[in-house]
Amino acid sequence: MKKLLTRLFIAMLILTFTPTMNTQAKAKIKLNKTKISLQRGKTYTLKVKGTKKKVKWSSNKKTIATVTRKGKVTAKKQGTAVITAKIGKKKYKCKVKVWQKTTKKPTKTNTEPNPIGTRVNPADPRTGITLDTTGGTVYFKLTETLKGQEAENRLLQMNQSLEEIKQGEYEHTGTTLVLFVYDVQAVNGFAAYPLNGLDIINSYTLYDGTCSKNIKNIESFYLSEGYEAMIPTNLNLYTGASSKMYEALWIPNEMTSFSNQIYTKNLTPYWVRYQF
Repeated sequence: MKKLLTRLFIAMLILTFTPTMNTQAKAKIKLNKTKISLQRGKTYTLKVKGTKKKVKWSSNKKTIATVTRKGKVTAKKQGTAVITAKIGKKKYKCKVKVWQKTTKKPTKTNTEPNPIGTRVNPADPRTGITLDTTGGTVYFKLTETLKGQEAENRLLQMNQSLEEIKQGEYEHTGTTLVLFVYDVQAVNGFAAYPLNGLDIINSYTLYDGTCSKNIKNIESFYLSEGYEAMIPTNLNLYTGASSKMYEALWIPNEMTSFSNQIYTKNLTPYWVRYQF
């Protein structure tokens, strides 16, 4: 009788703890972040949740962002990189966008009253702009501005993920997706170092429509499916080369314009205003 009671007690213990063990075994493994934005020189430590197994970390672009064996990411230079955490045969990825803070430089007095490109008379990118910058001579023209459903339709025509678009809408409530399409050319002066799309527009250094207040609440929608090289962070053109460029931004619903500045070879800011 005692043996029978002992066996029943052991069986009850097994039934009690088995669900807990199964629950632990089925814990979902994931990264604490799948997308981060870092200023150049800053760091962030990624963590894997749901497992205590050994993690192998790697970066697909070590010149832009590196990662240590403990998941510490260091932003090296402006651009986009992907950090991968490998556990066994499974891979978990985090997209890292590295940006560089723009230092304001003193403006020089211009004898011409309010010329195009000044803060009070910013240039219109739709007319086409040729500018001698600190890197070389640049030409760019805003050929299309698509907003809301029109922007989404164009992105779908470009084979972009509908799921990512809808996820972006969920993550950026109170905003509208706006797609800017450019023609860009590195006219000359870019033999050693390429023209980068961020020299034309950088979502992290925008100002309001009056060119007076810096705004930092605008995020980019990252293109894929063959368009990766044509977004500002990745576009690189050497002398004589030209390309289309696409910048898709989640813009607050109440905003109808913003501006940015491009530094000329004389270190004078050239202001450009976008209206949509």
